Amino acid sequence: MTQSPYGNNAYPPAPQYPGAPQYPGAPSSPQVPTAPSYPPVSPAQGYGAPEMLAYPTVPPAKKSPLLGTIALVIVAVAGIGAVVTAQNLGHQLVLTAGPDWATNYTGLTDQQVSELQSPFLIGFAFAVIGIVGWIISIVATATKRGRPMGIAGLILGIVAPIVALMVLSSSVYG
Repeated sequence: MTQSPYGNNAYPPAPQYPGAPQYPGAPSSPQVPTAPSYPPVSPAQGYGAPEMLAYPTVPPAKKSPLLGTIALVIVAVAGIGAVVTAQNLGHQLVLTAGPDWATNYTGLTDQQVSELQSPFLIGFAFAVIGIVGWIISIVATATKRGRPMGIAGLILGIVAPIVALMVLSSSVYG
């Protein structure tokens, strides 16, 4: 058996049959190239250390916490504004409709509605600003740009409307 140029030949030579014609110049067995043989690896050896990358890895850039801070400030300002506006709206409602409007409600006149329109629109504007700040808090939390401040903005954005409604009801009925 001859040595193949690519390593050990894993196949034995083909058997020669007595009645088969022999052609001149034909090899006695086909030469099949095989993969080079490697020494066996025991399971305890493992695969070895991984190869180093061709380029150095760059740590990700630290993201600025400014977005979370901005979101928290927007939600806080909107929450405080909503609470103050709810207090004023409740007092204005009692002054406009009368102290017994909740038990003896006959409806508001156009003059009374126009007096309540301004505090109501201010409260609506604070609600929209608060929702925008709450969405920015979600973005800040999800993108890790001021996550603690973003989470605080989310919590404040949930608590502030509840407090504003409590203040409104206490100023109307209290």
